[in-house]
Amino acid sequence: MKKLLSVLVITATMLLISLAPTIEATKAEAASTSIKRNSKGEIIHTVKGTESVKDIAVKYGVSLVELLKKNNIKTKTLANGTQLVLPKTLSSQEKDLMARLVHAEAKGEPYVGKVAVANVVLNRVDSKKFPNNVSQVIKAKGQFSPVANGSIKKPASLESKKAVNEAIALQEEGIEATFFYNPRKTNDRWIKSLKVIKKIGNHNFSIL
Repeated sequence: MKKLLSVLVITATMLLISLAPTIEATKAEAASTSIKRNSKGEIIHTVKGTESVKDIAVKYGVSLVELLKKNNIKTKTLANGTQLVLPKTLSSQEKDLMARLVHAEAKGEPYVGKVAVANVVLNRVDSKKFPNNVSQVIKAKGQFSPVANGSIKKPASLESKKAVNEAIALQEEGIEATFFYNPRKTNDRWIKSLKVIKKIGNHNFSIL
């Protein structure tokens, strides 16, 4: 019994020693990425180095237009140490759902094509012809094949996540498309009859 206890103690000690670097790294990462908030609970970002307002908008996935307006900024160049209040944006769950859709729909497509796919979702949310939230737009029956075949359940790539953030940040500068398709993979006459406003990679981006 004593031998068994000794073995267990030694094993536990060795496990803690092996995990120590990981634990410390996790603590350091948490400290470096800790979110600061003001008295209203709004997230505060402190500008570092040569960060631009655009960089910050894309980093957090917030609207660039709203970020400028929220902080009454007239220039996109900021002084080091400037504190910005971030505007409200989509939830982390909505961003993740969008990123998984982008990953499934635009895997192998250029980065700009991934941003454009994310833009389609945002444009639909803003349109009166579609549901007014991300989840309902994406899960609407018969709209996106990854929902039907289950591939949307797969984790999103980092590039897809970044593409979603950029689409949110720069939506006003993005394309106005509410549909996209690969002309070589569909025989749908209706979607092919829509006006194509942009071609990116293997996708045509269209609008009603």
